[in-house]
Amino acid sequence: VVGGQIPTGFDPTVWGISADMAGSIDRLAVWNMWRTVDRFLSSGFSPAEVMRYVHPSLVANTQGTGMGGGTSMQTMYHGNLLGRNKPNDIFQEVLPISFAAHVVQSYVGSYGAMIHPVAACATAAVSVEEGVDKIRLGRLNWWSA
Repeated sequence: VVGGQIPTGFDPTVWGISADMAGSIDRLAVWNMWRTVDRFLSSGFSPAEVMRYVHPSLVANTQGTGMGGGTSMQTMYHGNLLGRNKPNDIFQEVLPISFAAHVVQSYVGSYGAMIHPVAACATAAVSVEEGVDKIRLGRLNWWSA
């Protein structure tokens, strides 16, 4: 996603993301969740199948981002100025690491290493490098980048 340009009309509930979750986490975090689900479906297996063969402590996540949730950031700063109510946990949605945390907690179910680079243009390369390094060190057997 370049600059948070999510397609107009995107409905995450069509892809199995609950309406409650879609309404309570940042729009980019929802998009990241959907992309992860799509990657699993495209590869032909589910997180449950991964966990059948790999211990959850050896399944890592190195998804990174250039910034945190844009919608949440706007709500956090503009909400006060405009007199709008905002969720008490809005700050966590602004943090760049929330995207991957939602994936791990709500979909994958692993508890291995979580390294979330924030490297702007090089984020994808750093994410892959972190995963490869962890495999070489024997700290994980599978990861999502």
